[in-house]
Order: sequence, then C-alpha cells, then structure tokens
Amino acid sequence: MSPKNDVIGTTSTEKPRTPALRILSELSRGTYVSYSRATKELLSNAWDALATEVQIKISEDLSEITILDDGVGMSEQDIRERFLRIGGSKTAGEPVRNGRRMIGHKGIGALSVINICREVRVLTTQQGSNERMEVSLDIDKVLELAKQDEDLESNYVYELTKWTNEDKSSHYTYITLRNLTADMREFLSKKGVTVDQYINHVGELSGIEQLKWELAMVSPVAYSPTGPFKQSAGRPIEKIKKELEQANFIVTVNGEQILKPLLLPSPDIRYTKKYKKGLDYEIYDVNYSDDDLEFSGYIFSQATALMPSDIRGGLIRVNNVAIGKYDINWMQYQQSMGPRLVLTSGELYVYRGLEDALLIDRDRFRETDKNFKRFRDIVHKVLRESFGGATTRSRARSAIEREQKAETFKEKMDSKVAIYLRPTHRRKQLSLAIEKEDKNNPPFYIDSKNGRVVVNEGHGIFRKLKASEKEIVDAFLIAIGIGRERAAGDPERMLQEIFKIVADLLEARRSK
Repeated sequence: MSPKNDVIGTTSTEKPRTPALRILSELSRGTYVSYSRATKELLSNAWDALATEVQIKISEDLSEITILDDGVGMSEQDIRERFLRIGGSKTAGEPVRNGRRMIGHKGIGALSVINICREVRVLTTQQGSNERMEVSLDIDKVLELAKQDEDLESNYVYELTKWTNEDKSSHYTYITLRNLTADMREFLSKKGVTVDQYINHVGELSGIEQLKWELAMVSPVAYSPTGPFKQSAGRPIEKIKKELEQANFIVTVNGEQILKPLLLPSPDIRYTKKYKKGLDYEIYDVNYSDDDLEFSGYIFSQATALMPSDIRGGLIRVNNVAIGKYDINWMQYQQSMGPRLVLTSGELYVYRGLEDALLIDRDRFRETDKNFKRFRDIVHKVLRESFGGATTRSRARSAIEREQKAETFKEKMDSKVAIYLRPTHRRKQLSLAIEKEDKNNPPFYIDSKNGRVVVNEGHGIFRKLKASEKEIVDAFLIAIGIGRERAAGDPERMLQEIFKIVADLLEARRSK
C-alpha cells in the first residue's frame, strides 16, 4: 500500500483551513478523556467514506498505529477542507447514503490524535481517480506554534506528495500514527485480563483489550449476535441492531473483529443465571419523533449493580457514534435515586435534532440548546418510570423471598420437634431448648379449619415433665401456634411473636 519505487511523485507544501488557537490548545492538553476517543474521529471518517472494512494494527514495539479502510478515499480538497481542519459541514452530503446515516464532519479530523502521537501520515486514493496522495503533518511543530501564539495562517502547513499512476478502480485511505506518545505506549503495554473474564470495571483489562472494548462502544460497529440482551428486547433496539448489521461495517484490531460487548443483564455469574424479565430486570423502550427531534433506544434496570461499572448510566449516540461516555447522572437527573443509579443503564440513538447542540470535540453537548433540553426532559420521564418499576420489582422479589423463607420454616416446624424446659441455677429459672424428638406425631399442630392449636399430650415430652412444667410447655406450644398465625408467613416476625408471648408467660410464672 505504498508508492512504487520506480515512480517519482511531486511534493509540495500545502495549507489546510487554519484551526482556532483556543481549540488547538484544548486539544493539546488532552480534550479526549480516553485513547479510544482520539481515534473515534478516524473511524467516523471511514464510516462516511462507505468503508466495509477497517483494519487497525498496533506495532509490536508500540511505536505506531495504522488504520486502513477500503472506503471511497479522499481527494486533495477533502484532505484540506475536511481531514486537516477543525469543524466542517454537519453531514457528508446527504444525511443517508447507501443505507448508512452519515456522521458528518463537524469534528476535528486528524487533529483528534494530537495527544497520542507526534506525526500523522495519510496515503489515499479516491475512487475513479488515477491520483494517489501522501500527506504528512508534523504535530510537534503545530503545537509549538500554537503554544507561542504564532501566526498559524502562515505556519500551519503539511507536506503533500502526489502520484498519477494509480489504478482508477483503487480506493482506500491508509493512516499511520507515528511516534506514539509515552503515555499512549504506557497505556498499550498495561497488563490485565481479557474481555471474556468477569470484570468490575474496564480498567482491569490489558491496555490493548481496553482499547478494543472502548472502540467497540464508541464507534458504529454492530452488536455481538447475543447482545445487547440475553432475552429478546423491544422493537427499537432490535431495529437499531438490524440497521448496524446491514451497514456491514467491520472493524478489526490486530486481526480480531470488535463488536459492541454489551450483554444485559450484566454478566455477573453469581446472579444473572436466575434472572427473570419483569421480576429481576426490565427493558424500557425509548422511541420519539417529531418535526425537530428523532431518537430511540432503551433504558435498562436490573436488581444488582451493573458490571462493568463503566456501563452505568446513559450513553448518547448521534448517528450511531457515541458522544462522551456513559453518564451515571443521566444528564443531571435532579431527583435523588441513590443506589438505583448503579442498577441502571441505557443507550439513546439520536438521528435528528442534536447536531447543533454538539460541541466541536463531538464529545459534549451545549446544554442550553432547546432541542437538547427537550430531549433530556423526555428521557427523564422514562427514567422516572424505570426507577418506579425498580421499586415495584424489589417489593415483588421481597415477597417471594418471604414466602420461600416461610415455606422453609414451615417444613422445619412441621417436623417432629420437642420443647424441653430445663431448670438452671438455684433460682430454678427456666431456659428453653428446641430439639428433635423421634416420635410419630408432633407435640402440637394448628387446626386451621377450626382456628385452634391442638396439643398432643400423648407425645413423649409430656411424660418426662412434672405437672407444673407441663403447664408451661402447653403454653409455649400454644405461643408457637399463635405467633405463627400472627406472622402471616413472615418467619422473622413469627419468632418475635413467639419470644414475646413466652417471655410474658415466664414473667407471669415468676411473679406467682
């Protein structure tokens, strides 16, 4: 994918549209909060170029990253006006092309990688052209000039080498990020686990695995065949999933295809094998459209904390590309929800209405935008519904747990149990002990039909007691029956009632 050795190209110094010094300064300080977001812009360009395959390769010595796509390629004007400038048109021509929603170029192009490498080289040829071009941008030089407030109109330049022997049927863009920064190399060399292991947060992954995970989350790649839900979901997300699959946009990192790694309920093997939809978790469809605003997606709520913690909150995507990261506070949701926030996740795909609210780094929104405020209000309404549903499901689970405990306790109480009163110390106070008695019938039973407690005086324990002790045992057995009835199936309350009744009986006997 490099120029032929026997062909000499022409090299010139060119100027792109000059970036604003303030924005360039922000980028140099690391506006992008993760390394994957720095390369998101390059994948967005490949998507808009109708690429079907993007190959990302990280060199073994971690000194460079290459990105090769089979899209339509770039012309010299594209390089100058779109790739090496800040800002641009809202869409790349029509909003939908070949079934894909165009992301557009209201972004920062090659400058997105300022904080991860020191040089960007681009080799590209456009479909139907015999020209092949190579562009080189010296990032160190640009940053130094920006730092000194130099006149970038004269100094923000790049080298362009052009050949005219390319096959007109060829089309591709090959980007090389050279001389990766020390921070980027340290990140890529980080040791850790792989994505097929249980993790609390994405930071536990190795550097390269983390890059794969994050790239899959922020870029317009498809979901895994089993995601995002273990069971069938509502119509909005199924429609979104089908659209991404039909887009046929395949991204590989070191030869391995990346897919959105979501699988909900979150893969905590201690719990989710038993999870049931409608009881332990719920999916709330989001689907809205009017003349100014169109979006769809879901809000998901489950009974235990979501893992990894990075997917807690809401993730907004504009034309299939993530804007920022998961926001656990859901766009400043004002009501205090406490622990419920860690139980909730969601993805919102916005197709129309928020383009003007996007800030230049395509990672944040202008919150004063009227469409953004309406969008937030609509999402908050569904969010309130999901929080209310979580409370309802929690109560239902608690009721089931109480019934299960009551049933277990009932089985124990229905077994053959003997209650012995044992004199202790000289004061002859009585203590209570419950032990197994190997007899055919229990010492008492509850006659629910006639509403009474029946004491089986023929039981062995009554033959072992004196008459005075038998009276207390009778009372204790009756206390068990009364406590059981009062508890209405709640084992803890049953024990409390029994102890209260027995304590009163013992106190009354002492006072005689």
